[in-house]
Amino acid sequence: MAKITLSIMVDERYLHRFAQIVKCCRDAGLEVHQEMTMIGVIAGSIDSSKVKSLSQIEGVSSVEESRPVQGF
Repeated sequence: MAKITLSIMVDERYLHRFAQIVKCCRDAGLEVHQEMTMIGVIAGSIDSSKVKSLSQIEGVSSVEESRPVQGF
C-alpha cells in the first residue's frame, strides 16, 4: 500500500494529553514528521490502509490528507 501524508487535529479538550495521542498515532503506524503542540496538530505519513484507525483514537477530532502546495 502507498503511504499518504496527513494532518491530524487533536480536540482542544485533549491538548493536555497531546504526547499520549502522538504515541497512540505512532502505535497505529503513523510516521510522525512534526508535532505542533500549541495548535494541536500532528503531521505525518501512514500506509493508506491504516488511516481509519487514526480517526478512532480518543482525542483526535479530524484526520485530513495533506495536499501539495505549488508555486505561483
